[in-house]
Amino acid sequence: MGGEIFAQLFEEKIIIQAKHQQETIGIEVIQEVFTTKAYYNATRALVIITSHFTGPALKLADNLRVECWDWDRLLTELRKNHIYYPIE
Repeated sequence: MGGEIFAQLFEEKIIIQAKHQQETIGIEVIQEVFTTKAYYNATRALVIITSHFTGPALKLADNLRVECWDWDRLLTELRKNHIYYPIE
């Protein structure tokens, strides 16, 4: 399960691919969000997942400048910005 979010913050256009699944995420998702970023001429691409990324996916993301947030990073960012999510 997942979806794409298109956001604009001032001059920054952001493409976010969100995935809620148990499986480790591979390079396909990185390729998808990078292609979407290019198509919409966005300035930033981000993948947020509830599991983990494979090593090759992280390497490709680094090369393509796609940000990768796993569940731990998402919770850290939420807390850092004083946004609290109830964990069950």
